[in-house]
This record gives sequence, structure tokens and C-alpha cells, in this order.
Amino acid sequence: MYRFLSRVFLFFVIISFTSQLTSKTAAAPESNSLIKFSQTTSVVVGQQKVPDPIFPFIDIAIDSKGNIFVAGVTTSGEFPVVTAGYDTTYNGGDDVFVVKYDSELKHLLAATFIGGKSNDWSRAIYIDGQDNIYITGKSWSRDFAGGIDKAFVNELVQDIGFIVQLDSSLSMIKSIAYIDNADIFAIAPGHDGTLYVAGGITSDPQAEVRALTAGFDRKYHGGMSDGFVARYGVTGLDQLMNFTLIGSSGVDEIIDIKVNDQNFVYLVGYAGASDFPTTSDAFDNTYNGGFTDAFVVKLDGELSTLVASTFLGGQNIDRGHSLGIDDHDQIVVTGATESADFPCSEVSFDNSFNGGENDMFLTVLSGDLDKIIASTFVGGSARDRGIDLVITQDNHIVVAGETSSSNFPVIGDSRTNKYSGGQTDMFLVLFDISLNYLGGSILGGKQEDLMPQLALINKDVLVVGSTASNDFPSKRTMKAVDYSQRMFDLFVSQISFK
Repeated sequence: MYRFLSRVFLFFVIISFTSQLTSKTAAAPESNSLIKFSQTTSVVVGQQKVPDPIFPFIDIAIDSKGNIFVAGVTTSGEFPVVTAGYDTTYNGGDDVFVVKYDSELKHLLAATFIGGKSNDWSRAIYIDGQDNIYITGKSWSRDFAGGIDKAFVNELVQDIGFIVQLDSSLSMIKSIAYIDNADIFAIAPGHDGTLYVAGGITSDPQAEVRALTAGFDRKYHGGMSDGFVARYGVTGLDQLMNFTLIGSSGVDEIIDIKVNDQNFVYLVGYAGASDFPTTSDAFDNTYNGGFTDAFVVKLDGELSTLVASTFLGGQNIDRGHSLGIDDHDQIVVTGATESADFPCSEVSFDNSFNGGENDMFLTVLSGDLDKIIASTFVGGSARDRGIDLVITQDNHIVVAGETSSSNFPVIGDSRTNKYSGGQTDMFLVLFDISLNYLGGSILGGKQEDLMPQLALINKDVLVVGSTASNDFPSKRTMKAVDYSQRMFDLFVSQISFK
């Protein structure tokens, strides 16, 4: 297993979006000043590994008191844990870490390792109404979390997907659940007190899952992986209520999950074959070709009925990475496409593919997934992909992603409107729900900057990501990193929109 090591720094950056950029198909305004850095502070955390350049490995969440939690992956025995932590000893290999900061990132309140002697990767973090902390991910360690409960009881199991529930002080694991041969990418609360997780699985699920009577599809389809969704009860992770597979004879992964106010479950990801289940009245029930199409799926809350399902793609590779639900139950999806014929609105910010490896796409669908409300490309002449999105209190869409395009479409002050070099920079773009482009920014330096994830904090947005750039935009002087050893720093930025 290869290793990418890094020191971790948290950067607290306030950015302002101030005006509007119009469609590529419309006349551009004479001047724009979109984003400005107005404040930066930082704290040193420890060493961060970048284990997976494709899927998220870090995430961020805020509790009811405004404390900020970050989960990630570390290979450092010198990671700065404090006395209040479930596990203050590095376990070997890749360990999951969780840190808790105050709302201004000035004080490290708690920190813990979670893992075993082999590799353990985090994927997502969620905080419930009682400020319990949930971490999802994937482990190869047979002694994961001290070997508690029943990890790897079956010798045929090569890895496990895990959900760990910690108390708010990070000092105690309250419960833990496993899914054999799985990777759990996403977690979301139901509106009835239940909890949903989703991801990819590479075999039939374990016996206790197969014994459940409810579930739209309980048969593994024999490809590289199937998507899955699991629902846990109000009493905790010891009550697995429902489980379903969603897949085809190709490669299928669910990357994000959201639940609306009526407790319908929405999923986004990608499918690798034409026998992926769709519904007859969906926007697109025909596989479009390429290695994968993006998909959007709607299930009932008990995971027993496929309410709606659509492909979203063109003739080349398309992958869905993140979704949100707006005030009118419209579904907003972002990801990456290599398809020049990806479905875009005739009048949109950008209705033509920009070339290079891929473009980011941003699409708004009806809640029934039977039509596209608006859809646009966003990108330049190289590689661009949307990774995460959130919908703000005023129904604006914020998308974070990666770009290697020197002509990525942002206009702002001199620090934020230019591609900075290296393999990738990160970007932030702001749209209204009609997909009018309101602003954008580049975040990065002269080396590699990647994998941003977002969280809402009041009217602002927090973004967490990794950078190997000594010149990453900060009022703080960066410490040198050894990019030849793939050293990365972890940053957190707070974004304000004005």
C-alpha cells in the first residue's frame, strides 16, 4: 500500500462573494470583484495522509454549540492528541483521526485515533441532535477499534465498512456497526430519528443483513461492486432496520445520500452497466455508454420501493459525487463528466463541453427525477470536477471541487482568480437555484491542492481540504513541505457571502 504523508494545518479564512458573473452565452458584465480574503488564522494539527485521490477521505461538521469537528487519516505517531480522547495511541498503518476545535479554531478541545494495526480510512462525519459524533469509513484492521464487537468474524471478509458513534468529548465509543466487504461513503439522518448510510459493497452482505425482510433488492449483481443503503433505528447502531442493494453487472457506487422532509431517500453515484435499475418515467432510463453514467435514485424511507431512478450522462465517463435538496424539493447534483453530450440546458451558464479530461457538471432535477430544471458545464481546458455541494439558507448552491485548468471560469481579486499551478487547485463556485453563476474563487498554490469538503455554519460555509503548496493563500507564513514525499497540509476555510 502506497503512502502519502503530510503535516496538517487548519486555516481559517473568511471570503466574501460580492457580485455576479453571467452565462457564457450572455453578455458579461463590465467588471466583477467576486471574492476577497479578509481574515486568516491557523493552528498546527499533525500529519495527514492522502490515501485515496478519487473518493473523499476527510470531512467536517459542526455541533450545536458551534464546535468544529474534522475527521481524516493520519500515519503519524506524533499526532497531537489530548487527554480527553478515546484512543491517544497511534495504532500503526493508516489511522482515522477526529479532532474537535472551538468555533474560532483557537483551541484544540479533544482528539482521538480510531483504528488498528492495518489501514483504516475515514469517509464522512455526522453530528446528531444530541451532539453524538458518527464517523464512517473502511478498515482492513482485524483489531479495529481494539477488536470490539464483531469485526472480521468471517475469514472471507477482506475489509469492513464501519460506522462509529462517539460522544461529544471524543472520549468514548458509544456504539459501532460493520458491513462486510464495504466502503461507507455517506451518512444522513432520517426525519423519524433513524440514520442512513450508503456506499459500495463487493459481495453479498453478511447473514444478519440477508435475514432482513425489507429491501428493494437483496441480490448482489456480480460486477466489481454494487451500491447499498442501510437504515439504523432510533435506539442506535445495534438496530439495523432495513438494507438494500442497488447495482448492475458493472461497477456501481453510491457517493452521497440525503433524506427530505417526507423521508424519501435520495442517492447519487455512478453505474457501470445498462442493467442498473431505472424507472420508466424518469428523465433518462437508458444507459448512455462510456465506463460509467452518473445516476440519481429516490427510495422510500424503508428502502423497499424504487420510487424513481435516472441515469445522468453522455457517451463517455460521468460520475455523480454530491447532492443537495432545495426548499422546493428539487434535487441538485454535481460531479464530473467527460461527455460532450452531457445533458445541459439550452440557456445555461455554459452549455458546451470545454475539452480536456473532464468538466464539472451542475444539474437541478425535479423531485420526481422526471425532468431537468437546469444543467450546466463548469470548467476549462484541462481537468475539472465538482466534489461536494451545500445549499445555503437563502437557497444558493456552493460547489467545491478541483481544477487543473488555467482558464477555469472565475473572476475575483488577484489572489483568487488565477490557476496557481501544480497538478490541481481547488475551486469554490456560487450559483443561485436557477444556475445563474454568482461568483467563484481558486484556492491553491504552486503544488497540489485537492479534495475539498463543505459544511454549513449559520449563513457561512466551512471548507476543508488538503494542500501541498507552501504558498497557499494565508496571512500566516507556511512551513516548508516536501512535495517529493507527497507531503500535504490540511486546511479549513470559513466562507462568508455578502
